[in-house]
Amino acid sequence: MRIRAEGITDIGRCRQNNEDSLTLNEQQSFYVVADGVGGQPAGEVASRFVVERLSDIINRNPGSVELEAGEILDAAIREVNRSLLSESANNPAWKGMSTTIVTAWCRNNEVNIANVGDSRAYLVREQLIEQLSEDHTVLAEQQREGLVGKDSSSRMAHVLTRCLGLESDVEVSISSLPMQDGDRILLCSDGLTDSLSEEVIRSVVLSSTNPGEACRMLVELANRNGGRDNITVVLIFLDEGTIKTKISNMFGRRS
Repeated sequence: MRIRAEGITDIGRCRQNNEDSLTLNEQQSFYVVADGVGGQPAGEVASRFVVERLSDIINRNPGSVELEAGEILDAAIREVNRSLLSESANNPAWKGMSTTIVTAWCRNNEVNIANVGDSRAYLVREQLIEQLSEDHTVLAEQQREGLVGKDSSSRMAHVLTRCLGLESDVEVSISSLPMQDGDRILLCSDGLTDSLSEEVIRSVVLSSTNPGEACRMLVELANRNGGRDNITVVLIFLDEGTIKTKISNMFGRRS
């Protein structure tokens, strides 16, 4: 399977600094987006620390027959969380720094997703878009428990119930799916999803011939819609360049 991936991070139109970070580890086909938690000190330090340290861990431990990718990701993110807490404790100016994280790891013909917080992973496949990650916010937890409707919205949509850097142990959401020719995997911070609907995201991804083009268009559209937060996008194209994939993408562009 051919893998093409690109990413962009942008300050947006309203923020004074960019607290988002990303990494593209081409060697391991491992991709990360992190969003430093607003209102906390050194959010940009936390997000940058996490994406760099996590990529280093995956490079040192790319996997073995004994461990599934999900197990490796879970252990690695927990290790990074402990390291982030240690960094915070050793630097008073960074006390309380925290971040969300979402990752995609293409390994053994599977895409493995891990996340903590509300940065998201999406699958665009056969003209459809599906969220692969699990939001860890007060509103999302209420929706999962059936306390409010799926279409509900409130200020609680951005109140995190989990992130890295606050507690010594953290629960990581893990999922995986088989790779298919033509799949598009999107990782993003909430600066994108707060500005663009899933339908707009789907349309842009399907209409683009390469991941860089789609990333640039998504960021531009989010900024046109106000750019109220930092915007970070990583897009992964999985294909073999087959006639079937090209025809599918042509129909996607027309829809």
